[in-house]
Amino acid sequence: MKKQLFLATILMIGAVCLSSCGGGDEDEPGGLTPTTITSKDGTVVQVRKAGPVTFVYDNYDQFDGFMHNGQSYHLDENNTLKFSYYDLFINDDARHIINQFTMKINDRGLVSTIDFKLQFVYDEKGVEYRINGKMVYGYDKDKRVTGMTTKYIFQEITKQMTKRGSFDVHQTTTWKNGMLTAFNTKEISTWQSSESKDGMTNDLTWDEEKTTKAVVNYGSEKNDPKQMPATLCDVMFSELCIPMFAPIGMYGVGPTYLPKNCTLYIQEIPQNGTVESSEDEVTFNFTTNSDGTIASEWMNDDEPTNYQYTVTRAITDEQAEYIISGLKRLAKIED
Repeated sequence: MKKQLFLATILMIGAVCLSSCGGGDEDEPGGLTPTTITSKDGTVVQVRKAGPVTFVYDNYDQFDGFMHNGQSYHLDENNTLKFSYYDLFINDDARHIINQFTMKINDRGLVSTIDFKLQFVYDEKGVEYRINGKMVYGYDKDKRVTGMTTKYIFQEITKQMTKRGSFDVHQTTTWKNGMLTAFNTKEISTWQSSESKDGMTNDLTWDEEKTTKAVVNYGSEKNDPKQMPATLCDVMFSELCIPMFAPIGMYGVGPTYLPKNCTLYIQEIPQNGTVESSEDEVTFNFTTNSDGTIASEWMNDDEPTNYQYTVTRAITDEQAEYIISGLKRLAKIED
């Protein structure tokens, strides 16, 4: 009985400490200071930060949403995340910008679909761009991305011309021994343009086909946390994947090693049938924390994107009381 009483006392002290201390500091990579943020319903939650975005989780370690530029975006009852902002995607050269995203999270915590609506107007250039579409992602039983399909409409509007493209894109990936070795993308587009000049209107319609075969090469640095690099996500999904969600695992697990470079073999077939081939190579660069998580990453000679990971765990007073009562019953102590 003494042993049970001692065990219960220790466990009770731990539970009360969780309740009274809010979010206890944990040993974080780089000695970062954990941050506490209060969610919309007043419950203190845990927090993870990656670059300029703060990701918020509930007390059951489930993704709840994110914060950026003082705005909070939370999952609704349908596991859907709706947000609209431009800082991470479009520079502020445009005078008028609309970016609307609706992201659906499946029951495995992975991004399943993204509906997007983009519109930017460059007054100085007299041109407006509109993009509307949807992306759908597939995963295997090990949470590895198996491919993506997307359909979207692109419009370019000027005073003299309106250009419209309808895109149908399908992608598949190849994994071997936990490594994403290759991905193939096929894009079929139909274009229409209407140009006004000297009082005359000229309408054109044409088709194009584009295939991209990519081979991913790896260095010797292991990727023990199995993070999906945002740079690799960028190259695979043409930036429409919203790469800020990649390092936190919402596009599935990453390869067992960090990628070194990716060679893209591109073949374009316009309506006239003339095949145009090109080859491009993207270099991936990383720095890592002591636990192997990605500290920063960049492609080619771009500026690095830095990540900070902080975790603050906390429970409410009601949850603490529930834990204490449960521990009492476990230790067979009567009130």
